[in-house]
Amino acid sequence: MNVPLKKDKPQLLLLTHRFPFDKGEEFLETEILYLAKQFEVTIIPIRLEENCLLLCRNIPENVYVHDIIAKQILTMQIAWKYWFLQTPKDIIPFIRLISQELFRLPHTWKGIKEFIKLPIHTLIIKHILENHNISCQFDVFYSYWLKHGALVLTLWKEKGNIIKAISRTHRFDLYTERGYQFYQKRMMQKLDRIVCISRHGHDYLSQRYANQKEKIHLSYLGVLPASQLTVSSNERLLHVVTCSYLVHVKRVHIIIQALEKCAFPIKWTHLGGGALQKNLEKEAYKLPSNISWHFTGIVPNKVVLAFYKNEPVDVFINVSSSEGLPVSIMEAMSYGIPVIATDVGGSSELVNNKNGFLLPSDVTSKQLVDVLHQFYDTSFEVKKSMRQSAWQTWSEKVNAEKQYTNFTNWLISLISN
Repeated sequence: MNVPLKKDKPQLLLLTHRFPFDKGEEFLETEILYLAKQFEVTIIPIRLEENCLLLCRNIPENVYVHDIIAKQILTMQIAWKYWFLQTPKDIIPFIRLISQELFRLPHTWKGIKEFIKLPIHTLIIKHILENHNISCQFDVFYSYWLKHGALVLTLWKEKGNIIKAISRTHRFDLYTERGYQFYQKRMMQKLDRIVCISRHGHDYLSQRYANQKEKIHLSYLGVLPASQLTVSSNERLLHVVTCSYLVHVKRVHIIIQALEKCAFPIKWTHLGGGALQKNLEKEAYKLPSNISWHFTGIVPNKVVLAFYKNEPVDVFINVSSSEGLPVSIMEAMSYGIPVIATDVGGSSELVNNKNGFLLPSDVTSKQLVDVLHQFYDTSFEVKKSMRQSAWQTWSEKVNAEKQYTNFTNWLISLISN
């Protein structure tokens, strides 16, 4: 934990899920560098899990991580049932919260569980933050997700406790098809700005909440420039790379099904791990001898970038069924790697027929096989042009220096208005 901040710059409170502890929210590792240039930043992680506090990533010196509050929130959320029963004064606020959402009561146990836990956990977070006077110290309040943190800020805005409050929104906290988005309408009404990371998300919210359209802001995430561009492998081998958590939404099994049908030599590297790793490895063992493969397991982001720097890579693949704006694609493009991706979320804002291949959202393994064969047979000159176009897309759209500088300048202007 860094020392508490001096007030030489505007004060910004950043509510994250885990960052800078544990894994996840890797994109904040870059954004925080730019926030720290313009603000004195206090980070409070509010959705930690047990043992998360054992690992803390590097952050700038003028960023303060309030781990005391984080520990209290973690402890109370683990024992939330007991805390709620022992805190009857919060029963009325709880009833008030859920009464406004009863018309959206889900029909599944998972949905009902989230319906109950979200407001309780939100009240726990709010209760602890208020005990530390967090609601009256900052020039701008920034929730990284349109969930618990954003709902806390919404409740404070309703009471007039804070002046400026914004929230980013990504994927699971945005689209209704990804789950029940409780209190989204209320947050849209009360927060000062909602920041989408893709044009697709921006348009989705603008259509859903036309009367709040002026609050919806587009600001892409970004990645830093590559230290050097990746080279291609030799012409007799195609090195395919994927990078993601191994969960159902990433549909890595389709890649295995496609590789099984490819008749030319392929080396496949998957950067990342997750709950499905063992099952996917069992399937990968059945691949024919012309396919070599390797699952790295969970690795830090710096290892991913070092891999792109040091290893020849021909093409990056993402066949997710849902995305926001994939940072994994941004990183690959920053190294000049062509991309094959499904047309979901904001992927089409990055991938096109100049820098790769855009596949249908309901892609089949046969379609992926056809594209891999097409890419393998493409001339060296065309592949070189695709690599240049991939890098150009990164430079124009998701260069961290450009995107985060613009974002922090926008935040400063928001405070002054």
